[in-house]
Amino acid sequence: MSLINVMCSELTVIAQKSDKRLRMSFRNGVLCDQEVLQEGAERTGNTISGTVAVLFSQNFDVAVFAHWLRCVKATSPSLRLLFNGQEVQAVSKTSA
Repeated sequence: MSLINVMCSELTVIAQKSDKRLRMSFRNGVLCDQEVLQEGAERTGNTISGTVAVLFSQNFDVAVFAHWLRCVKATSPSLRLLFNGQEVQAVSKTSA
């Protein structure tokens, strides 16, 4: 999580439990807002969304980064990842 926070110019983390919800917002790695709501939901879990900052050199390879995201998805199939507005599909064993 720390790596993701450093990579993002904006990051929002929502932790949903059956009886309450915690939302934390970060800008450039610094917590700027948080809110605890005493409301529950049928569905529990964590949601992480953010905008990757321009931290990379001119030689940054988007295809390599996208492949890394696909590998992350393969290790956590229930994780929903979006990259540039499109859902990331797990890398197949034949293309790994």
